[in-house]
Amino acid sequence: MSDLIQEAMNKLYQDALRRLRKTSSNAPKGYVAELFPTDWDFREFEEPELSTPVQEASTPAPVTKQQDPPEKVVSTVTEKTKVLDSFHEFAHKEMQKLNESTLHFPGGEARKKASSELFANILATEMDVEQLKELNEQIHPELARLKFSLNPSTTLKVLFVAQDTIELGSLDQKELGLEAFFESSAAQLFNRMIGAMKLEEGDSFVSSLNIVKDSKEQSFEEGLCMEIYNLKPQVVIPLGGVATSVFLGGGLKLQNSHGQFFEREVKNAQGESFKFEVMPLFSPAFLVEAPNTKRAAWEDMQKVMKKLGL
Repeated sequence: MSDLIQEAMNKLYQDALRRLRKTSSNAPKGYVAELFPTDWDFREFEEPELSTPVQEASTPAPVTKQQDPPEKVVSTVTEKTKVLDSFHEFAHKEMQKLNESTLHFPGGEARKKASSELFANILATEMDVEQLKELNEQIHPELARLKFSLNPSTTLKVLFVAQDTIELGSLDQKELGLEAFFESSAAQLFNRMIGAMKLEEGDSFVSSLNIVKDSKEQSFEEGLCMEIYNLKPQVVIPLGGVATSVFLGGGLKLQNSHGQFFEREVKNAQGESFKFEVMPLFSPAFLVEAPNTKRAAWEDMQKVMKKLGL
């Protein structure tokens, strides 16, 4: 009996993953990933030919009109959320039972991402702005130029944290500092957002979690820790779902935490800590894709303005 149950459960999630692959192609990938970042790494393999066709008609898909794409997106996001939630629970039980860190199934495998407290193994050191700039120059001179084009004030109000930089090889083509982190349309929108928040020159600074070089990501967690500790921002704003998960942990998603304040800290070698407040915000790239969320983002930005007395 247990073998029959196991076989049925495996087939259930294999079928669910197949449906997810089909439906996810109809939704804007950035839109879905922004709202539903997951704490799983998924590797898809070439799927072997099946001797019998897969039956997927047990739960008929909702009928949507060709000219009504918003309804399609909502349907897809809902299905993806349900599949990920149920897969999360099922995978944990299976890996505990098998005492393995990876769950294998036909067509791919899933591995739980390592979870650690932000900056848990990093001790900050005292640096001035010039030393922080030199830290970025060691990675790429243009990165330092763009990030520090407007020198941050010693009484920094807001430090924004993007998910990553753009490809370092293309930085020398950029003229605006924000284009180190966002494509042109998102950079222009973000520049307007900063202006709307009444943040003057030196009041804000932008950094990232990762540096992208040769299409590979390199963690910038240590550099970000140094920047937060030494620039001492009143509020840190992670932009987007991935950055939010890093600051708040996998249990708090962007759609449930944006506009709320959370306390975090970084420490130095002497055990002294700098405590700061974190308030997640939708990334400008997401707002370009989903302009209907700009109102919610503006309401969140006003909360920061109120806290800073702007």
